[in-house]
Amino acid sequence: MGSFGWGHAMSGRVIQGRFLSSGPRLAGGARQTSPRPGTAQPMAQGNARPLPDGILRGGAGGRPLPESVRRKMESFFQTDFSDVRVHVGAEAPSIGALAFTLGSNLYFAPGQYNPDSPQGQQLLGHELTHVVQQRSGRVRNPFGSGIAVVQDHALEAEADRLGQRAASHVAAPSVQAKMVSNRTAAPAQPHHAHPHHVDPAGQAKPAGPAGSGYRLIVGAYLHTDAGMPDAMAGHGFVAVERPGGKREAWGFSPAGFSGMDPKRDLGRLTAGVPGRVHRDEAAFSKPGVRTRSIPISAEQADKAMAKIAEYRGVNVQFSLARRQCTAFAGDVVKAAGVADALGAAPSRGPRDFYRKV
Repeated sequence: MGSFGWGHAMSGRVIQGRFLSSGPRLAGGARQTSPRPGTAQPMAQGNARPLPDGILRGGAGGRPLPESVRRKMESFFQTDFSDVRVHVGAEAPSIGALAFTLGSNLYFAPGQYNPDSPQGQQLLGHELTHVVQQRSGRVRNPFGSGIAVVQDHALEAEADRLGQRAASHVAAPSVQAKMVSNRTAAPAQPHHAHPHHVDPAGQAKPAGPAGSGYRLIVGAYLHTDAGMPDAMAGHGFVAVERPGGKREAWGFSPAGFSGMDPKRDLGRLTAGVPGRVHRDEAAFSKPGVRTRSIPISAEQADKAMAKIAEYRGVNVQFSLARRQCTAFAGDVVKAAGVADALGAAPSRGPRDFYRKV
């Protein structure tokens, strides 16, 4: 597909995002767009409201997009997202948003930033559409100062549409290589911001595991069932992704769990029952799922898969007290040599594991 032709005429003074059905929740109530004399009318013809002071911290910090996700999105939008930074915290829910965009900064409510799930990539693609809308100057702050929260139905519909397409997009290797090559002409970024360096000939070279194309994805979600025992409050899982995006997700559960009652059989589940290692791709679409993507080498990926095969090859007991789903995920992470990603201390059950992810 051709380039969308984004410029860099605008950034940092406008908020757009995915809001709850009630719309933005701002102190002082709604305010129709009313530009000051001499200010340009916004190209977006929706409502704009001034953002109250004190809601946003500085735009510094945040984390870059995961390497493979960034390349996928760059391939779809045909633009550079190396400067995009992600923040997860109270900012989005404080104004009634699931996520919003301010220039190259994306703010997500807790539990909404899931770049490794299809739904998470749709929301990410929605917000990245706002990044490029703002870069191209298609939406402006009509108040002349401060930050405006702008809602334009046409631009939001465009963000929804492109977000869905971006999530299902498959980047061709040649397109990805072109994006990396194009980035070598961009202003230099701090070394830690990119997993590539450029040799004198201008060719991007991978630097260690980050450039290998392999990733270990650690995920967790909390069950929504009321009254679930705390030791069974959630589920942890892992996935190994290979170059090209092929991914295998795995979880560990009690064999025959569908016929058990968590309360009635809590004693058995705590003491130990036969366990089962199973494919777990559906975990990525669970409500509130959290994931952490860790770049690894091919050797580390093989070690992770070997640990999964070890669990599958023996009759491992599932025990809420000794070895449950989060222990399985932790063992795979440890086998891959990246245990520090979840902290030095072992997880104390599903809630603690979810918090660490």
